[in-house]
Amino acid sequence: MRVLFLTPRLPYPPDRGGEIIIFNFLKHLSACHEVAVVSFYDRPEELANRAPLLEYCVRVDAVLRPGKLSPAVLLRCLVGSSYSTARHTSEAYRRALREVVRDFRPDIAQIEIFFMGTYLGELTGIPTVLHMHDVTWVMWDRMAEVTRPELRPLVALEAARIRRDELRVCGAVDVCVPVSETDERRLLEASDGSVRSTVVVPGVDAEAFEPVAPVETRHDLVFVGSMHYLPNVDAAEFFVREVLPLIAGEIPDVTFTIVGTRPSGAVRRLAADARVRVTGAVADVRPYYAAAAATVVPLRIAGGVRMKILEAMALAVPIVSTTIGAEGLGLTNGCELLLADGAQGFAEAAIRLLRDSGLRRRLAANARAAAVRRSWTAVGASLEAVYDSILPPRRPA
Repeated sequence: MRVLFLTPRLPYPPDRGGEIIIFNFLKHLSACHEVAVVSFYDRPEELANRAPLLEYCVRVDAVLRPGKLSPAVLLRCLVGSSYSTARHTSEAYRRALREVVRDFRPDIAQIEIFFMGTYLGELTGIPTVLHMHDVTWVMWDRMAEVTRPELRPLVALEAARIRRDELRVCGAVDVCVPVSETDERRLLEASDGSVRSTVVVPGVDAEAFEPVAPVETRHDLVFVGSMHYLPNVDAAEFFVREVLPLIAGEIPDVTFTIVGTRPSGAVRRLAADARVRVTGAVADVRPYYAAAAATVVPLRIAGGVRMKILEAMALAVPIVSTTIGAEGLGLTNGCELLLADGAQGFAEAAIRLLRDSGLRRRLAANARAAAVRRSWTAVGASLEAVYDSILPPRRPA
């Protein structure tokens, strides 16, 4: 089988949620199938990431993504497009895709995130899968609830446009693949059940993420993620400004380490608090998990599933998360992690975890066991079953 992926970013290095999922799909599929990728990139140095992908793909084509405020992008927004779709509409990408379709002759095409569905016209006659990393309009609705009042109307407008565009693409592909039953339920309700969907929950490489030694003496909390991504920025600010002071009132030596690529100015400024450290990009997140007593996931804006939680589970690191942060993962409060919402509730859960080494050990062991059950081999097989469900029957030789 020849499988073509349409991606908004080159899925390497696999250091962000979406890239981790796509890379592991490519890695699994390449064992038995031919895989090709057509992707956007933003900076010339990103083109070096094509080489590692060619270990698994027969070809990787990359096209420069339109600038954030380019006239063409702004014009499309003015005439009613969602910004997400406008930013990923490119004649250069369209030409590259046509060439790959002509030469590679894919049996199936997988579209990563709804806005890449703008290229469905180039995939006529090819069975199509929309892999939904989240139900994007839900995340934007949540963003509108917590953003500054002066920005709320603009964010709400984008949420409405995304809902329209996302549902349009969902109805045009052969099958949608949400990452959780929660997301599937939202999708089916919004489309009145007219969309065909199959849930494929992401996995985690439990062998690569071996458990770290538990920390019994330090009171460091860690938060891992891409620190230019707005939901992570909001989470870091919320934790430092509203939660950390409450924890420090009970545990004065508590510290907070923020680990992740491209920290925004707002995130870097959080390091003005002596209890806070911002690392920026790191070669390996595992030593930072190992040095922490627990990881926190204080997300107030989220969709899909959080790979940072799955990786922490595999590493047997105790976790405190908001309900939204752990949504879609099917985890139980008090079993694999602690769930808490609001500044006071989140602080109380973190304090409880920091003070109770037995609780940390129990949560860590349960989380590790749950992670081991989520292998990428099983996840990849589920994706292949989705392909088989929409491919035309093969004639006997």
